[in-house]
Amino acid sequence: MHPPEWHDPCAYLTILPAEQRRTGTLAWSLKQECIRPKTPLNLEDARQLVAGYVLQYNNERLHSAIGYITPRNKLDDREAEIISARQRKLQQARQRRQTAKKTSFPPTTANPIPAVARV
Repeated sequence: MHPPEWHDPCAYLTILPAEQRRTGTLAWSLKQECIRPKTPLNLEDARQLVAGYVLQYNNERLHSAIGYITPRNKLDDREAEIISARQRKLQQARQRRQTAKKTSFPPTTANPIPAVARV
C-alpha cells in the first residue's frame, strides 16, 4: 500500500487510442530520456522525474505518429490550426528563398565556362 501523499505519476499520462499499441515506445522513451540520463537517487526523486517527464511528454514533445503535434494539442482539437500555420510558414520560407535566389544570382547571358574545343 502506498502512503496517502503518494500519487501515481502515470495518472497524468494521456495515451491516445491510436497510440495504445505504442506504449512500449513510451516506456523506452521514459527510460532513455528521463530515468537513465538523470539517475534518480531515491524513490521520491524518481517520482518527481517521471511526473515532470510525463507533463513534458504530453504538453511539449512532438509525436510523429500524430503529425508532429503534442498529445495535448491533439486532444484539444488544434491539429488543423497547427498544420495550417505550419504550412503557411513553410510557404513564406519558400517565397523568401526564391526571392533571395533571384537577387543573389542574376541570370547572365555570357557563359562563364569556356567551351571545350572538340577534337
